[in-house]
Amino acid sequence: MFVCCGTALLTCHSFEKEVPLLESATGHSNQSLILHPQKRSATWLTRCNLANVSICREGDSVTEKCCWALQPKSCSSSTKDVSSVVIEELNMYGVKTTLMFVITTLVSKASRAFNGHSASSKLLVVGTLTLSSGGLVAYSDSQVDVSKTSAEVKENDCKKKRVVVLGTGWAGISFLKDLDVSAYDVKVVSPRNYFAFTPLLPSVTCGTVEARSIVEPVRNIIKKRNREIQFCEADCIKIDAANKKVLCRSVINNLVGNEEFSLEYDDLVIAVGAQVNTFNTPGVLENCHFLKDVEDAQKIRRSVSDCFEKAVIPGLSEEEQRINLHFVIVGGGPTGVEFAAELHDYVKEDLVNLYPTVKDLVKITVIQSGDHILNTFDERISSFAEQKFGRDGIEVQTGCRVISVSDKEITMKLKSTGEICSVPHGLVVWSTGVGTRPVVKDFMEQIGQGKRRILATNEWLKVKGCEDVYALGDCATIDQRKIMEDIDTIFKAADKDNSGTLTIKEFQDVIDDVLERYPQVEHYLKSKHLRDVTDLLKDPEGNDRSEVDIEGFKSALSHVDSQTKNLPATAQVAAQQGAYLSKCFNRRQQCEANPEGPRRFRGSGRHQFRPFEYKHLGQFAPLGGEQAAAELPGDWVSMGHSTQWLWYSVYASGSGLLAFYEFRPFGRVLTDASQPDRKKKKVVVVGTGWAATSFLKNLKSESYEVRVVSPRNYLSSRLCYPVSPMDSRSPQHC
Repeated sequence: MFVCCGTALLTCHSFEKEVPLLESATGHSNQSLILHPQKRSATWLTRCNLANVSICREGDSVTEKCCWALQPKSCSSSTKDVSSVVIEELNMYGVKTTLMFVITTLVSKASRAFNGHSASSKLLVVGTLTLSSGGLVAYSDSQVDVSKTSAEVKENDCKKKRVVVLGTGWAGISFLKDLDVSAYDVKVVSPRNYFAFTPLLPSVTCGTVEARSIVEPVRNIIKKRNREIQFCEADCIKIDAANKKVLCRSVINNLVGNEEFSLEYDDLVIAVGAQVNTFNTPGVLENCHFLKDVEDAQKIRRSVSDCFEKAVIPGLSEEEQRINLHFVIVGGGPTGVEFAAELHDYVKEDLVNLYPTVKDLVKITVIQSGDHILNTFDERISSFAEQKFGRDGIEVQTGCRVISVSDKEITMKLKSTGEICSVPHGLVVWSTGVGTRPVVKDFMEQIGQGKRRILATNEWLKVKGCEDVYALGDCATIDQRKIMEDIDTIFKAADKDNSGTLTIKEFQDVIDDVLERYPQVEHYLKSKHLRDVTDLLKDPEGNDRSEVDIEGFKSALSHVDSQTKNLPATAQVAAQQGAYLSKCFNRRQQCEANPEGPRRFRGSGRHQFRPFEYKHLGQFAPLGGEQAAAELPGDWVSMGHSTQWLWYSVYASGSGLLAFYEFRPFGRVLTDASQPDRKKKKVVVVGTGWAATSFLKNLKSESYEVRVVSPRNYLSSRLCYPVSPMDSRSPQHC
């Protein structure tokens, strides 16, 4: 290896070729790591082989600069030219044109000499020139056989495991973002080609946030991370577990003969999410809106507008107007409560100005089958939400079960009395939980889980009864193994001297494995306010025991499994599961040789990976009126205006940045609408095109009672502008 250092006059000879940064490089012999002495900030040249191109700064692409080349005397002439150079950006401040010409000529001659000689090893020297001094760095390496490298790459590609991912929701995208695709051939199948930031869907229903702000194209996500992933916009219609393939159907309508195709897999990741659970209630699918996707939110937004437009049609009675403006939300969970709060703010802050004649006829009702809304939150939050809704005029009916929904009314049964009553409505939003998708249900039948309500996995997210298939997110649940099923084997593993009794010290030797394998033990300790697992072995009086037999051991742990709970179907859980599974895939070979999981109480050795552990980071419930409630880790509860700003800050990063910009924390800016004067002349304008809109903008409405009739409530141009808020003299629109 030859290295030249010092001061020299070198310049650039551009190859006019843009080259990307190499994040890492393969290990070849005779490599060097060189620090450029004259750079303003320390710049390191990465280790790389000469078949590739390397640059110094992360995240950039620069133009190749040719450099000085020296030919060692001891080199043979049997090897081909070096195929690439090491790149260094050049400082050329203050260099005169004449100097540029001289140096460019020298470099041209040096380049011809460089290309004219063959050697087994060559030296590349990179220089910089400043007004005061310059510096040289050099790099040398043996010649790389490019053809051999290409063959090895193709061979490695053939050896890659085929991974098929179904779904592009929180779980699927989180898995793809962190997966090392160099070890896998990855294909993604989803009927939608974007990722949706679902926590903000209720805000989209009322225009607080635009739909475009909460979506990100899947191909953009793949491109940003330089992922070699193939995406197919299609529905998975069947999973063939026996032959390890999935049958898919494209969602593109204009295909002829190519709608269906199949993909084979070595590993299958099911992250298709869940569908709305209607509980087989008659009329729900036909007459209710849902809030699972961006399209659902946009439909609700249009329907709310339509309800107000119907209510101001001339000739309707007040009772008919009230029916059109009765909005019913079925389900008092986080989604239903947040939508009710958003709708209330939308009506009170915006729509009362657009439709002043019906502002007092609007009614919002939340129907909940349980005793309280937000029953998965702390009781203090449930109580605060109910009081807040009461002050806002939102009616909350608890203890009611919906038994049918028609296009005009909703029928429900009171649990306390059994009384059945019907309520007319203008719009119903159904938000009562999640159900299993048909493709997952069919798959469950194949693997013997047909009697279960939801697909079951083990603690490592692997589907029970099926090899090489993983399920995560809303479509599956972890079937946590109960400690009482293994109580005898745990006792034997801890009782090393086979005395038939267990000392505290012996139990402490297996505590870590027990806590990791059975997380319900730790949950039980927290619920009982116990500091240590050994506290479970105390006698009924609370005194320490020196030893405990098998019966005492069983008695001490008999209530632990009562704390086994299913994880909630939230974005937070799905994202953590996706990140966990990608780490397992990335460390698969390493952990096969050195397992890092807990001890196998049934069998020998250790589990390959640590089981999935959910870390609850808290949850928010926006309640409208710039107020929110939050349940934070450590049994912290926050409620009020300050919590709303905390909620804003959570989404003011990453994919939520654009959405945060569109939040209107001080309300939407709309002008007041005035009631028409009955003594004024009546003017009816038909249409809302350019002519009609131009007429309305310049009309002195104080002299006329103006009504506009049009099948559309917007001006169509490059953007769609609502007609009513155009001017403070807004006419009545039908």
